[in-house]
Amino acid sequence: MSCEHDCPGAPEFPRRIHNRPGLERIAYRIGDYDAMCAHMRALLDAAPELAAWTHRGADDPGIALVEAAAVVGDILALYQEAYANEAYLRTARWRESVAELVRVLGYRLAPGLGGRARFALAVRGERPVRIPAGFGITAKLPGADKPAVFETGADFDAVPALSKFHLYRPRQVPSIVNGMDTFQVEGAMELAKGDRLLVGTGEAGVLLHTQVLVVDEVWSAFGVRHVKTRAPLASLRGAGLRVSGGVFSEVSRAGTAAIGRAVSSTAVHAFSAAAAGTGFSALSGTLSGAAAGTVLGSSALQPVFGLDGFATGFFERVLGAGLGVALIGSSPSLRAFKLAATARHFGHNAPARQVVVDALGRVSEAEVSFARRLDRTQGGPAVPALRREQLPLDGEAAEFIAGGTVLVELNLSTAQEGAPARKRVLERAVAQVDRQSLAWGGMAGASTVLEFDDDLALDEPEGRLSWADVRGITVHAVAGQALTLRAPAQPVPTPRGRELDFFGRREDAAALARRALLLALPEGPLVAGVQAVDLSGAAAGERFFRLALDREVALALFDHEAPGVDVYGNLVPATEGRTEAEAVLGHGDARAAFQTFALPKAPLTYLLDTALVPPQQPELQVWVAGVRWQRVDSFFGRGPREAVYVVREDAEGRSFVQFGDGRTGARLPSGLGNVVARWRTGHGAHGLAVEPPGAARRVAGFEAVWMLEPATGGAPPESAARAREAAPGAMQSLGRIVSLADLEAEALALPGVLKARAAWSLPDGAPRVALTVLVASQDPAEAAAIDLALRRALAARGPARWPLQVLVGQRRAVRLSLVLAIDPARRPEDVSEALQAALGVEDDEPADDVDLGEHGLLHWRRRNFGDPLHGSQVIAAAQNVPGVRWVRLERMELAPAGAGAGLALRRPLGASPAATPPSRRTLQVSAQQMLSLARADLALRFEDDGSAP
Repeated sequence: MSCEHDCPGAPEFPRRIHNRPGLERIAYRIGDYDAMCAHMRALLDAAPELAAWTHRGADDPGIALVEAAAVVGDILALYQEAYANEAYLRTARWRESVAELVRVLGYRLAPGLGGRARFALAVRGERPVRIPAGFGITAKLPGADKPAVFETGADFDAVPALSKFHLYRPRQVPSIVNGMDTFQVEGAMELAKGDRLLVGTGEAGVLLHTQVLVVDEVWSAFGVRHVKTRAPLASLRGAGLRVSGGVFSEVSRAGTAAIGRAVSSTAVHAFSAAAAGTGFSALSGTLSGAAAGTVLGSSALQPVFGLDGFATGFFERVLGAGLGVALIGSSPSLRAFKLAATARHFGHNAPARQVVVDALGRVSEAEVSFARRLDRTQGGPAVPALRREQLPLDGEAAEFIAGGTVLVELNLSTAQEGAPARKRVLERAVAQVDRQSLAWGGMAGASTVLEFDDDLALDEPEGRLSWADVRGITVHAVAGQALTLRAPAQPVPTPRGRELDFFGRREDAAALARRALLLALPEGPLVAGVQAVDLSGAAAGERFFRLALDREVALALFDHEAPGVDVYGNLVPATEGRTEAEAVLGHGDARAAFQTFALPKAPLTYLLDTALVPPQQPELQVWVAGVRWQRVDSFFGRGPREAVYVVREDAEGRSFVQFGDGRTGARLPSGLGNVVARWRTGHGAHGLAVEPPGAARRVAGFEAVWMLEPATGGAPPESAARAREAAPGAMQSLGRIVSLADLEAEALALPGVLKARAAWSLPDGAPRVALTVLVASQDPAEAAAIDLALRRALAARGPARWPLQVLVGQRRAVRLSLVLAIDPARRPEDVSEALQAALGVEDDEPADDVDLGEHGLLHWRRRNFGDPLHGSQVIAAAQNVPGVRWVRLERMELAPAGAGAGLALRRPLGASPAATPPSRRTLQVSAQQMLSLARADLALRFEDDGSAP
């Protein structure tokens, strides 16, 4: 063996420093412990005077001293390399170093931003509860060490009834039709199971289409009584209809379709005869040949009568001719009377014949007349003497009292004999009650005689109806006042809409006007504004009020029986930050220039304000000698007497207040403790509370607070990695926005923006700049704020010659499945972590610097919008991981748009696994999308390649 070629040489020392351009880390060590120790030992071996020193063990004091010197040199070289790297912006890793370096460029690291949240409050009592400005709410947010504190910005009146309630699908009340057995009840009369109700249509004391219904069930819902009857309604088809008064008006408005469904053949012929002389002779033959059951609203009549129904004059002539049987198929309401007792007309059961003795003493039989003239005083040998307002009842009827109301059910005709009878029910008030003994024909007995406020005769177009058969007269005593029945309300048929109903008091409904509501929909919370509230109607108490929202909702979710959406009406916006106690910062000294004071507690809260440049507004107020001074971003251009100050942050997050030098900004006046500040602390709040939030202090009437939406807008202080990218761009732009790169640099300077890419586009042939930004939060409000800030910056410092379109970029998830073999000497969990880093797996905090895969293939720092991914890139990245012997890509696909993280592998879009192997597959995305890889979307399977010892 030759030592010239085979013996190991001494390590190079001192190592020559050389680094090619573009490295992320530079090598600046002249040597390490081994090189230094070997170099010193080589010097010992080469010294002739030390030739007798042959022992090189660590127990030799001289050798121990040499090794100690090598240790010290190794440490010094390590720090020298670290300091060298921290001296350059590209290689610096410490935030303090980056902050000092970019300060030379005039760039200041952005402070952390306070988040914004909206909370729903619950209060109790009968009156609104005043929530004062500065009301504190604490919330434990994900990833935070301690609860974040939010404070309201203005006084707010929380209404108890709007804490948590329901809205309901609008309903409409249809007309009452035959077959219904459930009704809404309007009126104060109490009802119970078993009560009898006489119902009918009509007005002015006359009821038509009458029927007696028996109550089977009574209940209340939303302040409205409902009643269910044992039998359904069947009377709207069977009775005649008067032409006079509101009844005819109602029918004529309803048109041909609302006229009764069927008429008898006699009525058809009468109608035909009447039509023959009215210019409707074309109908005469048609109607004359019609069978029983002809529908008056049929297609045979519509060409004549048109869409507006019967002409009023013609309809009156037809009914005036004696038809009088037009029927209604529906009615908007029914009048209902609770029946207390029922009695018959005295004499209804008298024998039909009686024995008569004439003046000569001859005995014979004569027929008894049961006809009664109702509009005149009547009397005779066989009937009692009755005035026209009187009506005798059969027997004692204690339920009929003076001052009460009765319903008289009878069949009226125009003549004593031969005229057709018409069924009517008349409403009359009882003026007087008398008990008598009467005789009708051959029958005598006790009777209760009622005296009404009017007689029982009626004037109708076919003549005066003044005759009735007493055997067909029935009188019902009515309990209480009349009721109104309507059909039960039915939901509107439209599936979506902007209108909903609120059930409650009028004052609570009025408080909803112009208020924001949070609807807890199944797919997530939705905030909708109330545009208008319909407060019309004089009904007192709780009832329905119609609301108009500013957006559509699915009405099926707002069912009356089982509402599926909770609504919160006491929404109060709040910003992150705890108000600290007012503190004295220091003493003013008129001799000192640029006096600077540190805030006693950090971090100072900043809020996003798109009207400012930079768009951060500190929550800080400073008073000097009792006068509030104004904060400015810079002293540049300020006069010597302007009472202004600037706020600066150091690399550790502490805030300092600095005043002028008497030339650019006024100096502080001398005084003891005359510089006072009030400020808020806290930043970085984002996400939904992991625990129920609470109130920082109690307010009378306050009950609870809910956080139903995530906090947005909160951001940590600008990271070193982001500053390394944004500071050079800001330097190149020199405060102007001229090029696309300037616009990208301006976007990167905004809090929450991770990536920006500007490009020209030509929609409709007009040039426009499309700026795609990747933001840490997906909240639309935050994206809108970024859009507004960029537009204002462009208007202030740009050429304003082209329009700007800000697009929010989207991450598109990639799902991978790899099979690989590793060195048996390595632990699978270590290789798995290295693979995740190589492939660029992202964590849950995209805005920070602590990310396992920030240098990986699919990390957002290494990719741009629209970049494709080829299977060979995945294999190459995995194969270069130390310890990986071979790798096979089994699956590679795009997750469906909008899908969350999670390995649910499906066939890749646009390719069949059988047709194109994953290693040769390319995934394409749009210009507004960026590929990303989540930990849950990476599946690894290790296999043994048979090389284990």
